[in-house]
Amino acid sequence: MKPLFPTYILKRHAKAAMRGRFFKAFVAAVAPMLCVTLCTILVMAFVPEAKASFDLVINGKFDSYDARSVYFDTLMNISSSAMSLFFVIFAFISVGAQKLLLDLLRGKEVKIKNILCFYDKWYIAAIYPALSAALTFLLTNLLDGLIASGANADFVVMLSWVFQIIIYFLAAKFMFVEIILADTECKNVIHAMKASWKMVGWNTVINVVILSISFIGWIFLSAFTMGLTLIYLLPYMSLSVAALYEANRKFTEKTVQDEEISND
Repeated sequence: MKPLFPTYILKRHAKAAMRGRFFKAFVAAVAPMLCVTLCTILVMAFVPEAKASFDLVINGKFDSYDARSVYFDTLMNISSSAMSLFFVIFAFISVGAQKLLLDLLRGKEVKIKNILCFYDKWYIAAIYPALSAALTFLLTNLLDGLIASGANADFVVMLSWVFQIIIYFLAAKFMFVEIILADTECKNVIHAMKASWKMVGWNTVINVVILSISFIGWIFLSAFTMGLTLIYLLPYMSLSVAALYEANRKFTEKTVQDEEISND
């Protein structure tokens, strides 16, 4: 079983990686989400139907509050599907960002333009987020179909909880897929998924939870500063997760080497 890596050490490595190269760390941390956000804003700005739909939710007349809520939920589902599509389209930037974060953590030379270094492998980078989006879409539509067919409400709620647990479990086991794609010579999604599945154990999940809790103070501070401290927090958190991957990678490699030596 993997050990619990001390949070303060992971965060210390993250801080050291940012020192003197904060702008590059910030770009690596926000670039993928920024691309998705900009595309969403462009859709809102240049697609009249999208803007009209949101205006309708805010200012339109509905027969009841429930009717407004149903319309808003439908709109949010469409928006969520669109964002999932954008994440797939810009997946190569996400992998490139992970490469930059690893290089920063390892003290290597980092050039911001290298965030686009996986552009010629976009079809490989897009497979994992596409699979994730497809799974979420299928489970959501299955639930909607059961509701429409008049299935027992308690059964649907229970099934919804089961689906949420499955999604969270898979998200945890595959949390390192993109960073493994960025870190390995063989740009193979199946290999990356297998490696992440093997690398992530219960202690790794506990590590992530503890690491997340350790940033609660920063998150509250961001709320009080209207998100201003996110400028520092986002690269800090991203590099801390990269440091957790690095610790797990080194431990896994050492374990494999020790097993090979003992077998010899």
